[in-house]
Amino acid sequence: MAKPRVLLVHDEGVDDAVEALLDVDGSVVTVEHVDSALEWMNQTEFDCIVSAGLDPEAGADDLLEYIRNQPRTPPYVFYTDEPTIDEVDPVTDDFLRAIKRDGPTSITQLRRIVNNILNGDAPEHVDTTSSERLIEDPKEHAPTAEELAATLEDAPIGVTITDPTLSGNPIVYVNDAYEDLTGYDRAEVLGRDHTLLQGPETDPSDIATLEQAIENHESTSVEMLNYQADGSAFWNRVTVTPLYNTDESAVKYWAYFQEDVSTRREAEQRAQRRASALHDEKRTLDDALSRVQTVFENVTTAAMNASNVESLLSDVLGAIDAVDGYRGGWISTVNHQRGDPVAVVTDGNHPMSRSTRIRLDTGGPIAEAYHSQDVITSTAPEITSDSIDPVSFDATTLVSVPLLYRNTVYGILGVYIDRALVGDEREISVMKSLGTLVGGSYNAVQTRRALHSDMRIELEFRICDSSLLLPNIAAALDTSIQYKRLDAHVGDIPRLHLTVRDPPEDVKSLLTEINAIDTIASVIDHGDQAIVSVDVTRCPIIEVVSDHGLEITDLEATAGEVHVELTALPETEIRRVVNILDDRFADVSLISQRKRSGSTRTPGEFISTVRDDLTDRQYAALETAYQAGYFEWPRPVEGEDLADSMGITRQTFHQHLRTAQRKLISAFFPEQTSES
Repeated sequence: MAKPRVLLVHDEGVDDAVEALLDVDGSVVTVEHVDSALEWMNQTEFDCIVSAGLDPEAGADDLLEYIRNQPRTPPYVFYTDEPTIDEVDPVTDDFLRAIKRDGPTSITQLRRIVNNILNGDAPEHVDTTSSERLIEDPKEHAPTAEELAATLEDAPIGVTITDPTLSGNPIVYVNDAYEDLTGYDRAEVLGRDHTLLQGPETDPSDIATLEQAIENHESTSVEMLNYQADGSAFWNRVTVTPLYNTDESAVKYWAYFQEDVSTRREAEQRAQRRASALHDEKRTLDDALSRVQTVFENVTTAAMNASNVESLLSDVLGAIDAVDGYRGGWISTVNHQRGDPVAVVTDGNHPMSRSTRIRLDTGGPIAEAYHSQDVITSTAPEITSDSIDPVSFDATTLVSVPLLYRNTVYGILGVYIDRALVGDEREISVMKSLGTLVGGSYNAVQTRRALHSDMRIELEFRICDSSLLLPNIAAALDTSIQYKRLDAHVGDIPRLHLTVRDPPEDVKSLLTEINAIDTIASVIDHGDQAIVSVDVTRCPIIEVVSDHGLEITDLEATAGEVHVELTALPETEIRRVVNILDDRFADVSLISQRKRSGSTRTPGEFISTVRDDLTDRQYAALETAYQAGYFEWPRPVEGEDLADSMGITRQTFHQHLRTAQRKLISAFFPEQTSES
């Protein structure tokens, strides 16, 4: 008789669960990921599922939901440090067992419960079926010999019967399913040797297992490679059992039950290959991460402490030099003011002149990294410039990393890797993150310097492009609208907040006609104006402006036209801003440009400061309360209703709201208030 099957899904480090199930009364399949477990369960029926060390983030809830939806729900043992699962119904989820992972006692308990399940012992909390007989005389209702024969003939698995009393134990019966399974006609099989399906790749040990069972008059099961009539190989689960004569004194026949398990075996092999590949990938990733961890930590420290660009870049190069496997590097800073950009390379104690200049319009890895805004790896034969040749650094590979903040490349970080290392894709991904970190730090240092100068550039544009979302909204409402802000909502969906002047009565129904609007979050009508919040697929003009470090001071849209005022830092290239807008939109006009000095913050700067100080939940609570009129009197809505709309408790909502209000007031009266 085949052994019962157990599927163990465990997190890394839960070796005690693996050890506990090594000697249970069944065959155990072990996987480390819920995805692999689901793949197994799609191919194979298991008598028991065990998850060890999995929490909801690791997929424990997904696994439970999958098991709930199975036609035959197998027992599910949940073995973890905190054995609690949300939304468990004690009636419908009676298949679930929760065991707290707590040393040797829990290991023994896990082994005992799994063995009880495999041996058919009813759990203590489940009522066993009544033993009362449903019919008086079962023998009267037993199937006839003809009915049994018909059942055998129509069985969904292949059945073969051989006669051991004849020489060679030949085949004397096969059913229809055997013909379908093997491709042999019944007539050409009968009388043949019982080893008919075996072939050159059939494992001799599997053959020996069957022959030993026949010799010992025992039942057994084995999965072996067999061959169909056309020579195609398949995995066959063969269960052989003796059929005795009437007085059970001798074996009269041998019955072979055969089932194609190729799909499951292939799934097992895929899972094994995937596990092996994951192991190799993890080892490679560990090596890559160990090389860049020190760099990342040191660069983070440098970014936080840098008082100027020069010290930031120097500290970054020092961090590169300190890592084993790296041969050092350099940083190029890009001069955007030139019509023909060049990169000025700063050396990191290596044979390269600080005055080396590399043109960005003549090709090569630096130019490619700059224009593509992506990490570029190149080897010595691919580099024609002696000044950046890896050979000069006793290395084989140059990794060119753009120092990127939003859509602006401030420079290129060049890192040399020695002959023993190759730039792995994951390491390159980390390098890209490193470039983003340095680029953001570069921007922050420049921004701090600009803030201290109290100097701004104000730009005023008119954009006439009927394809833009904001003019379309204005046209649909037949009025003018003013942009308030754009922020990320649930699932990072952009939420657009607008003020509508002299709104029509049917604002909501008119907005539903605009394809770019995904959801209408709220419409609060104040008579002469309405506050509208909508979730949108995209809002290109806002995205382009914010991606290039510009601040919207004012934006008003009418049908077919947008009038926008922007604030930029003093080093911003005005021509570059105009080119960016020209490239994206149909008709762009720069109406005016002027410099503004003084310490007074714009409303946008004040809002940005407060927004950065609020958590997403605090901001959402403040925004929801304001838009719902919560601060008006009498209140049209209660805090409990707002909490429900956010999916949180009333207490949590009020906690977020009070904290947000305190931070807002602290920003308005910085010297009179303080955080408690």
